[in-house]
Amino acid sequence: MYRAPLSETLGHIHLPQCRIWSFYNDVNKIVHINVSGTKFETTLSVLRKFPTTLLGSADLDTFFDSSSGDYFFDRHRQSFEAIMYFYQTGGLLHVPCHVDPEIFRQELFYFKIHDLILKALPKPTAKKAMDLPKNKNLQTMWKLLEYPQSSTAAKLLAVLEIIVIVLAVAAFCIETLPQFHESIREGWDKNSTAAVFFSIEASCMVVFTLEFILRVISCPDKWQFCKGVLNIIDLITILPFYVTLSLQNDRALDSFVVLRVVRLARVFRILKLSRHSRGLITLGLALRASLRELALLFFFLLIGIVLFSSGVYYADLTDPETKFVSILDGFGGRLSL
Repeated sequence: MYRAPLSETLGHIHLPQCRIWSFYNDVNKIVHINVSGTKFETTLSVLRKFPTTLLGSADLDTFFDSSSGDYFFDRHRQSFEAIMYFYQTGGLLHVPCHVDPEIFRQELFYFKIHDLILKALPKPTAKKAMDLPKNKNLQTMWKLLEYPQSSTAAKLLAVLEIIVIVLAVAAFCIETLPQFHESIREGWDKNSTAAVFFSIEASCMVVFTLEFILRVISCPDKWQFCKGVLNIIDLITILPFYVTLSLQNDRALDSFVVLRVVRLARVFRILKLSRHSRGLITLGLALRASLRELALLFFFLLIGIVLFSSGVYYADLTDPETKFVSILDGFGGRLSL
């Protein structure tokens, strides 16, 4: 459960137990508290630990239901479980993780819990305002490109971009089928099949390039834009097309390993979908926040690979037909597992 902090960090909140008031006759009397149908049992002595609160003061009698013998409150049940725990532990408050902080804050205010607890609760985070350029025309352009939820036109533009991304990735995968290898090698200017793929590629690149240029022009902070991971991905997906287009001889192009890698960079187009998926963005942020733990995980994985590969190598050392001629040969088998 989420624990409310007393200072800047989260922790326990212990409030001083005040002296017991004398308006109750029986401190050991068991009281029944009904909160929206859920009943809680405790003693008066537990409630009287904090006489400045609603449950610990004489105001509690105003909620007594003579027909049932309970003190009835039409309040939030999940929040009251934490409030009752607060009385039972003498001031230790656990904020339920499944309860909205603002709802829990209102419940504490209603039951007159100490002000220190209210100050320690996390305040509702305000929505981050849009970072917009000063020029109105650039503002409109930036909203269309960066904030799909800002208008219907922005949503339609985002859907169009997703369709183009899917089309570009699909064409990239389909052109690698064996029946298209020869057509692609002949070039778009000599083969009609290659021309179709080139037309799809060029059309998608026009959309990506135009979008990237408009983003650069309309972005409010050019330096932050250049440092953005998604913007770098956009640039990586655009450059290979113009690099390969500048070289007319495809056969010469295929002979250079570096340029093959450049062409392979087109696969990064699928990462452009992360701009339109909050789930993927959240996953990326979670991975970035867990880099140290992931590094530790890979470190232990490497230890296991080395140990087992060494064991396999020395176990088959005397076998003339062994496939593990070195410890490094055992790495592949361990990784496949």
